[in-house]
Amino acid sequence: MSSKIISISSSRSDLGLLSILVRRILKKKQNIDLLICGSHLDKNFGKTEKDINREIKKISLKLYTNTNFKKPNFKKKILNKFELVLKKKHYDYGIILGDRFESYLFSLALKKRKIPIFHISGGDTSLGSKDNIYRDKISKLAYLHFVKTKNQKRKLFKLGVNQKKIFIVGSLAVELLKKKI
Repeated sequence: MSSKIISISSSRSDLGLLSILVRRILKKKQNIDLLICGSHLDKNFGKTEKDINREIKKISLKLYTNTNFKKPNFKKKILNKFELVLKKKHYDYGIILGDRFESYLFSLALKKRKIPIFHISGGDTSLGSKDNIYRDKISKLAYLHFVKTKNQKRKLFKLGVNQKKIFIVGSLAVELLKKKI
């Protein structure tokens, strides 16, 4: 039986790694929807939607989340949009790679719908960035964790994550390097 999976990509930084994972899932004949948002749909950031179509040909949903960040309740509006997307179709799992605020809001929507979250790259550290805050919050909401190293596993354990739910899998970036060599 095929699982219904949803994943999110909000920026070019997660696209390469996520595309590898989405292609693997599709090869296993699993049903995955890819929700793109954030800078992918913004012409000021190169509108990378075309890159995704070229790379994995699997955009299921588009959601415009680039709003005026100075407006009150902008995060609540985005969260409501995510909740509407999840309400339309029953998903068995949500995959979140990384640490953007859109990913965090999406993880909140998944948690509210009681959809287990698989978090990739929890325990990473981005120096001088708010991404650490969002990444740690996503990790606390996630059901399973896929990290690159023992250090990242230790960091998640210190955050209170059950060690039995953390798997050291290495980096998806290795696949990108193999592809380019």
